[in-house]
Amino acid sequence: MFTPRRFLSIVALLGAVGFQTAAWSYGGGGGGSSGCEDPKFLKPVPVDGSTVPSLSEFAFLASDTDASTLVVEINGAAVPTQITPLRSGDLQVNVLPPAPISQAGKVRITAKGQSPAGCAGFTAFYINVQP
Repeated sequence: MFTPRRFLSIVALLGAVGFQTAAWSYGGGGGGSSGCEDPKFLKPVPVDGSTVPSLSEFAFLASDTDASTLVVEINGAAVPTQITPLRSGDLQVNVLPPAPISQAGKVRITAKGQSPAGCAGFTAFYINVQP
């Protein structure tokens, strides 16, 4: 039977569901993307994980990256870079170690920076040196 009390319960339930739906539609929670594009570090030369007799230079492309925020390190030490803007909007990044690395072992090259919107990005590349 339909009573005023049952009617008010249904109205209250629908109102609560409607309120939650409105809150979610205005960013009240949930995952989703923030709309900020992270920087990407791509196409390393030599290729990530490769083995070389000596490492005297390294290069990669940086996409969606503000050049002024780009920092490259080799085995934890900052190294100078030569950055060339490309027509595509990407950056050609050439890394020049102070001296060629010819001691056997794994070399860790890290790149970090921010996108023009301020999102941070980080990538590590590993090159094996076997003289």
